[in-house]
Amino acid sequence: MMQQDPTLSDSRIRLLDTAQQLFHQRGYKSVTMQQIARELGMRQASLYYHMPDGKEQLFVEVSARGFEQHRQGLQPLAGVEVAAMKTPPAVERFVSRLRNAFFRGDGLTPELRVARAAVGQNDALQRGDYAAFRSFTCAAEHGSESEVLARQHQSTTAKGARFVDDVTAVAITGDRATATVTYHFERSPEDKVTAPMVYTRDGGDWKVCSPGPG
Repeated sequence: MMQQDPTLSDSRIRLLDTAQQLFHQRGYKSVTMQQIARELGMRQASLYYHMPDGKEQLFVEVSARGFEQHRQGLQPLAGVEVAAMKTPPAVERFVSRLRNAFFRGDGLTPELRVARAAVGQNDALQRGDYAAFRSFTCAAEHGSESEVLARQHQSTTAKGARFVDDVTAVAITGDRATATVTYHFERSPEDKVTAPMVYTRDGGDWKVCSPGPG
């Protein structure tokens, strides 16, 4: 059985799965971000919060994941543990060239940088990655690792994973920003929850300073 990368949230896995299927069926050139968004049942703009560099970034991530799945698939044939099998250097160089070609600077607008903080924090919570959660969160909202993960576990048990559907009404004044974030929970995908959120800029990066819906 293929092992999923534990650092990926459910929303990112779903996005990569959908894109992989469409790229395979129609080819890279024929697939648009609009088609991918339609398959996922979300707005096209929302995809750019996960993939700010668009279809090119998505294709690179799908390709890199495909190489990793191929490596895992060789385990039964090679008779060795997956962890002991190294990705061939040529493959690593190819993926590195792709990343360097597409990601020379993120090219994000100030509004998308704020939105990236919202998505990054939410993904970190869904993975139970407290270190990543701290990197997207104001110091005043850090709490302790045990408290944050306990609240997240309670929310996930009751409602399922939480997804970011959209970030709108972004208003930036100096190093402070506000935005409206629309969420839904896995067990009630049609019930959208909107939350006004506050952000501050710290060292060039935006941090979430409001608790989201639990």
